[in-house]
Formats: sequence, C-alpha cells, structure tokens
Amino acid sequence: MKTNATKNIIVIDDDNNILNTLKMMFRKENLEIKYFDKPEDVLKEIKNKKVDCIISDIEMPEINGIELIREIQKEREIEKIIFMSSNVDKYLEEIKLVGGYALKKPVKKEEIMEIIKYSEIQKPEF
Repeated sequence: MKTNATKNIIVIDDDNNILNTLKMMFRKENLEIKYFDKPEDVLKEIKNKKVDCIISDIEMPEINGIELIREIQKEREIEKIIFMSSNVDKYLEEIKLVGGYALKKPVKKEEIMEIIKYSEIQKPEF
C-alpha cells in the first residue's frame, strides 16, 4: 500500500473521556490534530483552514456527526471522514451517503490509523 499520511485532522466527540483516550492514542503519531467537544466549534474552526480528515462521533446532543459532515460538505470536500459510534450499524446507510468510514466504539488504534495513513484503502461496501 502506498503511504499518504493525513496531516490535518479534526476530532469531535461530546464525551471528554473519549477525547482524552484518542489524545493518548495519537500522542506518538506525527499528526496535527485538533480536538473538539462541540460540533459548532468545528464549523467555526474550519472556515479557512485545510482539513484532511474528520473523525466524528455520531450521537451528539446539538447536531449529530452525520449532520455536521453534511454542513461541512456544503462548503468543502474532506478527503477522509471517519465516524465512531457504539451504534454504528444503525447509521451505515447515512455514512455511506456522505462517503465515510464506520468504526464501532471503542475504536482500536490499528483500525483508525490504517484509515488515516493509507490512501489506497477502499471504503467498505455496506
């Protein structure tokens, strides 16, 4: 596989315990990651910034992760979108429509890094 490391990543999850776990998971990786616990803050952050990958929880109080990605996609294309949820199976059709990858929580570092680091991975068929 050809390596094409994603550099600018945004992670969104309303659960700070999950965000802290992901911070620990990524701490030794050579990635520029910004973490958010509020989807509306992400919309402000990405206005004029390059983002290669968004890793988002799906089930959040104000706006779910899929709705957030749809809002972002109105303005720009995101190369890689990774959704995380303990109920990911419930959202597979919607995830497919926005062109995302689906990972069941708790996510494994190997799974998420494979998607982030390699560009030739095919999106799964649902």
